[in-house]
Amino acid sequence: FRNRRFMVDGEEFFPLGVYLPWPAEVNGKVIPEQSAEQWLRDLPRIADAGFNFVTIAAPPHYRAKSEKALDLAKELGLHCFVAAAPQDYAELAARYPGILGFLGPDEPELNLDTVNFTPERIAVDYAERKRHYADLPILITHSRPQAFDDYIGTRDLAMTDPYTFGKEYHDINRVEHFVRELRRTSSEALPCIVILQMYQLPDGVMRLPSPIEMRCQMFLAAALGVDGILVYM
Repeated sequence: FRNRRFMVDGEEFFPLGVYLPWPAEVNGKVIPEQSAEQWLRDLPRIADAGFNFVTIAAPPHYRAKSEKALDLAKELGLHCFVAAAPQDYAELAARYPGILGFLGPDEPELNLDTVNFTPERIAVDYAERKRHYADLPILITHSRPQAFDDYIGTRDLAMTDPYTFGKEYHDINRVEHFVRELRRTSSEALPCIVILQMYQLPDGVMRLPSPIEMRCQMFLAAALGVDGILVYM
């Protein structure tokens, strides 16, 4: 890093990208909208739209298909964060120089009861990840500002996703609050990366922002001085 920015080939790099959903399964089958096949259709469109970054999941059961997406991202010049098994970090980093970091457990503060993702347990998980490969940062996304401090020592970088537009509410101020809190806890030394809501959930809990609301989130995050913007679509 330099000046809080990632350095790529000696130049400061500002990630502006798309946070692709994980390959989720229903009855043993991957959801088509979250499949590697869908990623392969979407990646050229993402690059053509001017984005320079994506997230890609490569878990052991899905890695062969995920690597097709990584190959295409490399061809398109897209950099990425990757969710993968720690024992695969070194091999993936060697094969794909565009990988800038690896993703740890997502929003662990929301899973304290179901899978016991306590800060203490995630700290052990972080140490294991670094034991396998220490050359790239480990990132965790938090959706609760209190977790920024609670989980210090469990990752190298934190990202945040302020869920801004619900069925019954919208609160654009969440972007400002979450970014300011993340900057405070990250200090001026580390990048501050925000993941902005550009999607809806089928159950209606989260609604689709309007184009104006999408732009408002982007411009507000940029005005607050973030060092990377990802959109979840």
